Amino acid sequence: MWKNFGVGIYAGLYSVNEYGEVRSNRTGRILKPDNTSGKGSDYLRVTVSAGNKTKRYSVSRLVALAFIPKISGKDYVNHKDGNRYNNHVSNLEWVTEQENQKHAVLTGLCPKGEANGGSKYTEKQIMLVKELSDKGYSRADTAKLAGVTLSCVKDVRAKRVWRHL
Repeated sequence: MWKNFGVGIYAGLYSVNEYGEVRSNRTGRILKPDNTSGKGSDYLRVTVSAGNKTKRYSVSRLVALAFIPKISGKDYVNHKDGNRYNNHVSNLEWVTEQENQKHAVLTGLCPKGEANGGSKYTEKQIMLVKELSDKGYSRADTAKLAGVTLSCVKDVRAKRVWRHL
C-alpha cells in the first residue's frame, strides 16, 4: 500500500510503501536510495525535489511518518532488529533519544570498551586506573602505572569515558 509522506513542500509529490520503497507520484518511478550522507551514516536515504529545491530524507523516517502514529516526545525512529537497511514498517518504532541509544548498546550497534574499534586501552588498564584513583594515587602516578595517558586518567575519573565499568 502506498501512502503520501506529506513533508513540507514535497507533500503529495512522493509516496512510500510499507517496505520502504519511495516513488514519485508524478512519474511512478521508484527512487533509488543510497547511504552517502557525508556524515558516515549507513542509513538509506532518498533525494526528493520540488521545483528547484531538493532535500534528502531517511527512508526509515518516511516509512514511520506515513505508517506509524507519532508518539509525543518520541522523535527518533529505531530499527528493532538493528539492521538499518531493513526499513519495513514492522521493523520500525518511534523512540526517545535515550531509548535509541540504549537499544544500540544492547544490540551491539554501539560497542563499549575494548569492543569499540577506537579503543586504545584494555579493560584491565582502565580497572587499574579506577583502583589507583580510589586509593588516592596522583594522576601522573596512575597514568604511569596503568600505561595510559594523563588525559585518559582525567577522563576516566570524570566519567567521560569507560562509564560502563
